[in-house]
Amino acid sequence: MELDTYGCPTCDCIVEDVEHTFFSCPLARDIWRRVRLWLDVDFIDFNLWNGWLCWFENWVASAQFKNRTYAIVATLVWVLWRYRNGVIFSVTPTKKEELFDSIRSFSFAWISSRSKDNIT
Repeated sequence: MELDTYGCPTCDCIVEDVEHTFFSCPLARDIWRRVRLWLDVDFIDFNLWNGWLCWFENWVASAQFKNRTYAIVATLVWVLWRYRNGVIFSVTPTKKEELFDSIRSFSFAWISSRSKDNIT
């Protein structure tokens, strides 16, 4: 298959791979920073999936907070992937400014529909 470019469709500054798309792309870094601030969780910038998973497995937090954080990070990944595909395939992709709000609203909807606890 011939591709027009191998560069990241979001920042167009590096060859795209999984780690770049979800961790090291400037857009991904900004989204991770905003999620860290929102959750008030002090985790470092990760460059690899394994780094994040290792940190998460060793993180000491309540099971409820860990489950919610995991759901929010899954939402973050899904929203970034949707945005990336929208930039490539859509005539009108989602605006970058809306990504964090999408993460908040989707994760709230998913967590509240799956959880027996009342979340705010």
